[in-house]
Amino acid sequence: MESLWQIRVSGKRHRGQKKKQQDSFFIGLTPSKEGENNDFLLVIADGMSAPGHGDIVSQIATETAEEIFETWALPRSPNPDNRDFGSEENFPQHLFEEIYLNTYDRIRAKIEREPSLEGMGTTLTMAYLHEDVVYYFHVGDSRIYHVSNNNIRQITIDHVPPNRMRNELTQAIGIDFIVPKQRATKHSGIIITPDTGQFRLSPNDRLVLCSDGLYKVLDENVIQQIVTTSDTPETACAELIEQSKNSRDNISVIVLQAFQEDARRDIYDIIPDSFALCSSRH
Repeated sequence: MESLWQIRVSGKRHRGQKKKQQDSFFIGLTPSKEGENNDFLLVIADGMSAPGHGDIVSQIATETAEEIFETWALPRSPNPDNRDFGSEENFPQHLFEEIYLNTYDRIRAKIEREPSLEGMGTTLTMAYLHEDVVYYFHVGDSRIYHVSNNNIRQITIDHVPPNRMRNELTQAIGIDFIVPKQRATKHSGIIITPDTGQFRLSPNDRLVLCSDGLYKVLDENVIQQIVTTSDTPETACAELIEQSKNSRDNISVIVLQAFQEDARRDIYDIIPDSFALCSSRH
């Protein structure tokens, strides 16, 4: 790539008409060297639980993502913990897998200590931006949208049963009978099959990550119009929340916009309202 990317990204959440906020999100970026771009990790987790502790499980997911990413984001050489992040060409998927499996293990460990929490689980939707390529990993019914040239495309698959009548999922992280293949035994029930892939961004493209509380209220064309007519991702997030805040569910949204410029970008424009070291979690 001949020039650097300028990236602006922001996130926001609202509890909608629910009494409790059970969504959580994380935005992380790697330190950059002169002449190089930052990489970004965007994560949304939507917790669910019959006992009403979805906030616990979604926070486990984003806290795990933050912890692992902050180690990952350090210069890869030297690597004081001697952690194996795999080959350079496969590094996003290795990162995703480490976050995913650790999230699952920590949720199950929490439930083992507190059996009353059995039944809680979370969606986990992650996007990793490296140069102009977006790698993604997805379990559940949160979504990633790619907005380009005034068109919006849903990237991820909704892991839901056909003609679902309730908030049912066919894939989630933490449920006792839905397990990663790396943790499966002959007695395991449903094996999680994450939705993964990659695609390229063009200048002025946007990414939207959101929980179902947003897209169940706002049509895709409305989402596209808001993000393309807003001056910044921050104002786009604010408007998306404003128009969906009467949702019966919690709402979380992250909006990222990519520019390609010859000038080196100012990283302090990246997360205008909350930026600490290399991450921001809510």
